[in-house]
Amino acid sequence: MAGLVRDERLRQAVLTPSVLLLADSSSRLPFFLLAVLFEHFRTGAWYPVGGSAAIARALAEPVRAAGGEVFVRTPVARITLDGTRATGVVLADGTRVRAPVVVSAAGAHHTYRTLLPRPSGAAPEPDPLEGLRNGYPFVLLFLGLDGDPAELGLPRHNLMVTDGDCDAFFDAGAGKGVLDGGTGPAPGGGPAGSGAPTSGLFLSFSCAKDPTWTARHPGRSTGEILAFVDPELFAPFRGSRWRDRDPEYLALKAALTERLLDRLYRELPRTRGRVAYHELGTPLTAEHFAGWPGGSLYGLAKDVAAFGDGHGPGLADRLRPRTAHDGLYLSGQDVLAGGFMGAVTGGLLAAHEALDRRGRARLWTGLLASATGRSRGTSDLA
Repeated sequence: MAGLVRDERLRQAVLTPSVLLLADSSSRLPFFLLAVLFEHFRTGAWYPVGGSAAIARALAEPVRAAGGEVFVRTPVARITLDGTRATGVVLADGTRVRAPVVVSAAGAHHTYRTLLPRPSGAAPEPDPLEGLRNGYPFVLLFLGLDGDPAELGLPRHNLMVTDGDCDAFFDAGAGKGVLDGGTGPAPGGGPAGSGAPTSGLFLSFSCAKDPTWTARHPGRSTGEILAFVDPELFAPFRGSRWRDRDPEYLALKAALTERLLDRLYRELPRTRGRVAYHELGTPLTAEHFAGWPGGSLYGLAKDVAAFGDGHGPGLADRLRPRTAHDGLYLSGQDVLAGGFMGAVTGGLLAAHEALDRRGRARLWTGLLASATGRSRGTSDLA
């Protein structure tokens, strides 16, 4: 990038989306991930009509049509094994579900360290996660606004904001100064512009992307602001319980919220005075609701240590869809990349491994037909 793009501002504009979407410094990100990300957005992006819940509804229908079922609020306690073969799962309420194939999209950490039973032999099995680190956690400010998206000037595209150096936050090891937009005191103290690094901000307004939103919710809008934070920022409050947190935790949340709202008003002035509701989710929130260790919702870090430096395989080479246990397959973000498309690709790779030759042919033929139909404008998928 430094050799191809000489202008510093243009280089930052090119790198910022990759850094904020892949959650690490560009110096530690494998170039192929940046390339794939740019190719993904080269012809634009898409959003599901009816909101993200439409994805779940669309997935549940073919599962049920094939004789399967979809359960929610049904925690899995562990994966059962017969020797080295996965035979099903045990639910948290003790119910046993037998299955010839188990696919885990719960993340590599939970699959290997929580769901699989520990071996009883004297020699412990190699830990496939050794040397890999969790990705950076983030805070996420949920917004409810009075007014239609057009009235408030909310963009359909994602808005990424940085104060100049998109890598500074991650290169400093996330720092210790939390979020600092460069003006006003940092929440943890310190003068204005004291150099406390920030990850930059990621603003998204799904209400502006969904053509059915205004008809379903006239006069209302929603949005989210995401910013990565120091993994140790919320360490003093670990072990506390949801809805029963320390007052200092609530004060930290309030300071971060004020800072994110201030940036919202600067970037989108018509939202000032129109925020009717806001709630900040923290890494502890993510641990409580999603169970991700440290609140790392993007899973394991996708850096050169994981993928290799071009001279040899990286540590994530151990995390393939086909595991050492027959009938157990790993899916989700940790198979390849973080985020929605990473999870989708992880699912495809796991399905490829779990299916027989005939099933694989149906999988890829159907995928190719769908892609071809979409390119010709004949697909009804949003």
